[in-house]
Amino acid sequence: MGRRKADRPTGKFKLRTDQSKGDDKFTLYLEYTLNRKFAKTTTEYRFKITEWDDKNQKVKGTVPNYNRINAQLAKLKNGIDAAIIDYLDKTKGNTKRRLTIDTLRAIVQQKPLTALGKVENNELFAMAVKLQEDEYSQGKNSYSLYKNKLNQIGIFKKFVIQKTGEQFINCDDVDIDLINDYIKWRKDKGNKPVTINKALVPINQTLKIASIKVVRLYNRYHKQLFV
Repeated sequence: MGRRKADRPTGKFKLRTDQSKGDDKFTLYLEYTLNRKFAKTTTEYRFKITEWDDKNQKVKGTVPNYNRINAQLAKLKNGIDAAIIDYLDKTKGNTKRRLTIDTLRAIVQQKPLTALGKVENNELFAMAVKLQEDEYSQGKNSYSLYKNKLNQIGIFKKFVIQKTGEQFINCDDVDIDLINDYIKWRKDKGNKPVTINKALVPINQTLKIASIKVVRLYNRYHKQLFV
């Protein structure tokens, strides 16, 4: 039997009104709270304040395709709620797998978990996203750079899925052949060398943090190492 709503973190959609691209629209996030700490994920939707009904947690009827958007938002939240309930039910009484903010963030952001419920620390995409989140929260990157790096991580993940059929990949499995294939994949799409170079920056950052064997991302166009 599932837990009562009061026994678990509940999510709420929020417009990030402190960030705008100058068009009066703001990104909509889904945010959960645990012990006054936050776990959130972006919905990729952007709305004006007048287009969002915060009380009813829905897009207003003035927005094109509002029914479809509201259905997608509900599906996202219901899926995360179900994953939280499932985790709490399966780990009830197990102190080694209690719900921590890191675990909640992993569930909310749909990252892989180990058998003990912790974020898999050798999974490339989970590590890459967390690294960028940490750098942004510490003021090391601007919001635009943070979003750009997340986008590059997402593009690399799309490539990996197409090539391997897998949603996740360990840092140990990223070798020079995979990188070269990715460079060719981007080149075939018409990307310029400087664009490909920048696209590999968050991947290379993650591989360095992972403390695995040195993977030299060799720029065949400029004869330079990515740094």
